Order: sequence, then structure tokens, then C-alpha cells
Amino acid sequence: MIQIIIANKEQYAQPIRELFWEYLQWGNVKLNEEFGFQFDIAAMLEEDMNTLGKFMPPQGRLLLGYVDDQPLGIACLKVLTKTIGEVKRMYVRPQARNRGLGRALLNRLLEEAHRIGYERVRLDSARFMTEAHKLYQRAGFHEIEAYEGSEIPKEFQNHWIFMEMELPAKPEIASPTIPPPTTTRITENMTPTTTTTPRNSALVFIIPLPVSVKPMAGVFTLKPTTAIYIEPVTAEVTAIGQYLADKLNPSTEYSIQVLTANGTPPIGNIYLTTTGGDPALGEEGYELTVMPKGVTLVAYQPAGLFRGLQTLRQILPASIESLAVQPGPWEISAGVIRDYPRFAWRGVMLDVARHFFSVADVKRYIDLAAAYKMNRFHLHLTDDQGWRIEIKSWPKLTTYGGSTEVGGSPGGYYTQKDYMDIVAYAQAQYITIVPEIDMPGHTNAALASYPELNCDGVAPELYEGTNVGFSSLCLDKKW
Repeated sequence: MIQIIIANKEQYAQPIRELFWEYLQWGNVKLNEEFGFQFDIAAMLEEDMNTLGKFMPPQGRLLLGYVDDQPLGIACLKVLTKTIGEVKRMYVRPQARNRGLGRALLNRLLEEAHRIGYERVRLDSARFMTEAHKLYQRAGFHEIEAYEGSEIPKEFQNHWIFMEMELPAKPEIASPTIPPPTTTRITENMTPTTTTTPRNSALVFIIPLPVSVKPMAGVFTLKPTTAIYIEPVTAEVTAIGQYLADKLNPSTEYSIQVLTANGTPPIGNIYLTTTGGDPALGEEGYELTVMPKGVTLVAYQPAGLFRGLQTLRQILPASIESLAVQPGPWEISAGVIRDYPRFAWRGVMLDVARHFFSVADVKRYIDLAAAYKMNRFHLHLTDDQGWRIEIKSWPKLTTYGGSTEVGGSPGGYYTQKDYMDIVAYAQAQYITIVPEIDMPGHTNAALASYPELNCDGVAPELYEGTNVGFSSLCLDKKW
């Protein structure tokens, strides 16, 4: 799994230092082999670390590339002129060079340059770095003469290649004539109801706002003959396709099927694929292309397909979410949406300790979180007011400690089977459950359930208030 993050100099100083050190060591060896020249690595490293500000926003970027949660690559962008950015210190560790990390880093860096507003991006590269040159050329760079502002001394410039790439003009996403966004409220039964908004504004009001949105002319219309084609045909991708079909069929009264793609699907269909997905999209990114002839959703990983489906749901008419048959028509504005998360951890929290919620309520909460591309669910399971998860060796924690809640209403708890069901339900929507079990404080529910947990051996009363900070397990006891 590849993940690209925008790093800051405070939080990520250690991996930045390590990757810079390796880059400088590697460069020193190559310069010595080619020219018999070496530089002071330690001094240059300190200079780089002391001047990291040039790679920081608003005009710079420092990207770290992670593979399977390990920092294995780095790429930097700094200002050269008001309209030109410069790529510096791009390095990928050997173990990641055949895994697409270099391409992912460069693609993301170019996207960031475009977002900043640069019209061109330049770089310099030693002639012996032939593999890097191929990467740059494939991305769209071409050779130019040595440019003003390059850090390469004139005596070495004959041994260097200088390159440039023109960036496309920044597209207009919204205009003053765009009508106000859709208004959504949650009714008592937690079913979204939505007011009508003109179709051509749908791409503008996607939540969260995608990395890029390029509206185009025309619409795609969902019809009874529409099918969902998937590639590759794995259990995971099939489940994602079926998830979409299950969302579309009730309100349309269609019988949309999930089918195997053998090449490009026929006109009028939806195509979900990870084949040829851009590594720069990372685990959760996607590119959604809507054209009058069909819809194509491409991702690097299945999680990206699932996130992309949430965007597709948002740009359909709001009545698509109804469980009752609706009249349609089911039109989607044409355009290209490219998106990947800015934050790796995007969480919601539900406190079931103070107020208990049923398994069905929790699942509905997960549905809503997934619809807005959340990927972490902090579930607060225990506190002074209640213990909500079954511990079979300590049964009174739930049967007594979970029997009430704030205000004195009956409480409740999740059996281990219930909890496994919740975890699996969240996992199917690419959400990780983060359970909170408070210890040694915030434990009145546990202390009331078992007197022996108290230092004096006396169990307190169950607590139905909202104050905290008064309870603790007896830390002097040996268990």
C-alpha cells in the first residue's frame, strides 16, 4: 500500500533527516565514481534541515512516501520564481523502486504545484541518473538549457540535465452564478431528506471537497438496462459492486446486476476497476469520470473504489437514497473528479457509555460516517455511567454495570457476538473501530459491579450523572 503525505518539519523531522542522509550518501558515492568529487555529507544535511522552510507551504511542499506504513521516499518542491516551482531532493529507497513509489511521489508533487498556482515546474538531474530521467519524461518533462536559479555550479552543468514541464491552467470549479447548495436535515428516524438543487451544481457541493473537479457538458442517465461491470473479479471488488447495486435498486426499481468486465464495457453502464489505477491515488483515492456514454471509477486499491462510490451517490439525485420507489429521472452531471484524502485518520466518535445505542443504531451511524468517507470510528464503551461490552469472565460488568445510563433510563450492552458484528459491518465499509475502555479512572460502573475492585471492598452506587474524575480502580491491590 502506497500513501503520500504532506509533511511538516516539526512532526516528521526524523524520517526527513533519515531520507535526506541516504540521498546525500548515495549522491556522494555516485559523484565520486563519475567525477572523483565528494562533499561534506554532515554539513550539507544540517544545511538542508536548517532550511526546510523553503519546502513548506504556502509556496513549497515536502512529501513523504510510505509503503506498508514505512517511510521509503521523499520529494520536495520549492519556489524558483512567482510562476515556477522546482523539484528537489527526490529520493526513493531501493526496496521501493519497483513498487511505483517514485511515480506516485512525482505525480502528487505536480498536483501540489498546480494547486499552488505554478505555471511550470523545473528540475536538475545528474546525467548518470538515467532511470530518474525516464520517470520525468514519462510524466511530461522535456530537456531545456540550464536555468537561472539552479543550485548546480557552472563547472558541473555539462554533466547535468535540466528539465521543465508546463502545467495546465487551473480549472474554474465554481462561478458566482452557481445556486446555493443542497440543504439536508436528519429526521427522527435518521433518514436524510433533501431539498431540490439544480443538477449542474451537484459536482460543486461534494462533501468533503475533492482534490479536483472538472465539470463537463452533458449527463449520464441511469436506465433499467444499466449494469455495473467490475475488474478484477475478486470477492472484495464484487462486494463493492454489489454495495452500489443495493443502493441504486430500491429507489429506481431497477434490477441492476454486477457483471464481469471483458475489456471496455458497453455504452450506458458503470465500470469499477483497480486495473491500471494510479499509485499516486494511494489506498483510498479514486478518479471518477462521468460521460454521457458511461461512468468509470478507477482506483489503485479497493478502498478507493468504495470511497468513490460515496461521491457517485452524492452527485445522483438525492431521492436515490430512498428505500421506496421514486420517479427519477436518474441523471448525473458529466465531469471528472479526482480525489484522495488529505488526512490518513478521519474519525467520528459515539459515546455509548453515557447513553446506550442499539446495534442497529450503531450500524446506521457507520452508514452515515462511510457516506462522508470517514475511516475511523471511536466507540466509547466504558465510563462511570455504564460498561457496554461483554467480558465473559466478569459478567456483572455488563449485567449490572451496564444496566443504566445518564438520566436513569435503562442501559444495555453488546455481547461479544454483537461487537464482532459491529466490527465486521464497519470493516465492510472500510472503517476501523477504535474501542475506548477507560482504566484506571472513569470506572464507577466497574466498581459498582465488583466490590473487590474498590480499596475498601465496598461497591458504590450506580451513577447516572455527568460529572467525571471521581472514580478509580484500587491500584494498590494485586490481581
